[in-house]
Amino acid sequence: MTVKKLRYLAYALVAVAFCACQKEPSTSGLHKDYLVYTAYDTEADFGALDTYYLPDSILLIGAADKTEYWKDDNALEIVNTVAGRMNAAGYTRTDDKEAANVGLQLSYVQKVTYFVGYDYPYWWWYYPYYWAPGYWGDWVGWHYPYSVYYGYTAGSLLMEMLDLLADQESGKKLPIVWDSFIGGLLPSSHKVNMQRTLDAVNQAFRHSNSRLTWPNSLTAKNRPIMKTSKYLKTIAFCALMLAAAMPGKAQVFPNTYINIDWQVGVPLGAGFADKASGWGMNFEGGYFVTPAITVGPFISYQTNLQSISRQTLDLGNGSALTTNQKHALFQLPFGVTGRYNWLTDSVFQPYAGLKLGANYAEMSSYYYIIKQYTDTWGFYLSPEIGVSIFPRPDYRLGFHVALYYSYSTNSGDVLTYSMDNINNFGIRVGISF
Repeated sequence: MTVKKLRYLAYALVAVAFCACQKEPSTSGLHKDYLVYTAYDTEADFGALDTYYLPDSILLIGAADKTEYWKDDNALEIVNTVAGRMNAAGYTRTDDKEAANVGLQLSYVQKVTYFVGYDYPYWWWYYPYYWAPGYWGDWVGWHYPYSVYYGYTAGSLLMEMLDLLADQESGKKLPIVWDSFIGGLLPSSHKVNMQRTLDAVNQAFRHSNSRLTWPNSLTAKNRPIMKTSKYLKTIAFCALMLAAAMPGKAQVFPNTYINIDWQVGVPLGAGFADKASGWGMNFEGGYFVTPAITVGPFISYQTNLQSISRQTLDLGNGSALTTNQKHALFQLPFGVTGRYNWLTDSVFQPYAGLKLGANYAEMSSYYYIIKQYTDTWGFYLSPEIGVSIFPRPDYRLGFHVALYYSYSTNSGDVLTYSMDNINNFGIRVGISF
């Protein structure tokens, strides 16, 4: 095999590794189903609340500069579904707002996006014509007795239950004792999917029987997608330029080796994302401290993905979440690698090696328009066996194949999922020079 052909094969392998720089899963399919999130005040005495008032219209948010309500047959079907679930739960609907123990208000977000945070939840004060506390009585504002964390986007339905027995003295706020956020009601046609909407409303009331809550709201993290992937592609590009600059008859640096590998990782055991994946790369180099022993640095990364069908998660303390998800487990180990090499002057040069270092891992759950993740650090250990193949031993450009096992002490939690240590088995295929 000529040196020119070897170079072309090297470029091809690096290009394959370059394409393996995906860190984030495709989220396009997550919008094909609804999401339901509910939360309630665990201190509220729902047994003392038996009558409710429900307007026969739905407020439209973002539709116009003046108050608009949704009152057609579709809106009435949604209102009647809510009323049916309330009646089935033992409440009695009344047309006298003054006689009701609780009020229910429904709002549909048509065009705008909002975000509600725990520290400042009263976003609707900045949207004119939203339901005002004065509609229900002599209150001066709203009060959530629990944490609130979710995004409002076009195609969202909001349901809120208000405690109308609460104190109305001057300065008091109207408590919202139960609320529901429903997303994903707009398919590609941009018209409300009524069957999906009614299914989601029924699911929201089923949550109420399960005592469910939002996951680690104060520690949930979000970050822009694909930034890390850009950094990893930069590493791969530099490796490609290094391969292109190789001299014709010698190593890049005397008494050294460099490997650039495409990596396939297979999780062992029940993990957070347990599907085998080829989204990985490995970069390493070493110096021959003796004719048989090399020591040097390494860095690699691996992403494993898993799709989760729609399910209801019991998040604790009064909230629940029904959604489909995609899980991603990203690992970035780096440290020191050592090898013992045999037959270093032959075409086939086998070795046994060990990598030691640190491992950064990120557990991510993608659902609806949200990415929730936990990042963690751990100790990393990875034994491997492999062989470097040099068709021309006098020209140190060849191929590399290895089998590896890796173990790291990373642990973390996302939503209701836990991870305690990471075990992987895999294969690396690449170039060596």
